[in-house]
Amino acid sequence: MITKYIIAGNIEQFRVWHQKNHINESIKVINVYDVSYIKGVHKPTGVLIGTWYLRKDIVNILDQLATSEAINKDQYYTLLSIVAEHTKQEQFIVKVTS
Repeated sequence: MITKYIIAGNIEQFRVWHQKNHINESIKVINVYDVSYIKGVHKPTGVLIGTWYLRKDIVNILDQLATSEAINKDQYYTLLSIVAEHTKQEQFIVKVTS
């Protein structure tokens, strides 16, 4: 059986994605609640959806994906730059509205 790991910003984004994507019964879909869901998995496959880049544990998850060879060095740094860009925007919004 194939396993597909879904890294979503929150549970609701996962549910919406799962409902919209009719997954074959031979594919097991796992919502990655935290990094432990992908630890020890070699080259996990899946998708990043919604506001994945705002997760508090996203750097740990990306580190694990790189360690497990699911993403290469270039992909890792591209994803980190997306996280950094959105983190800066979120911090700016908090400072302006505070």
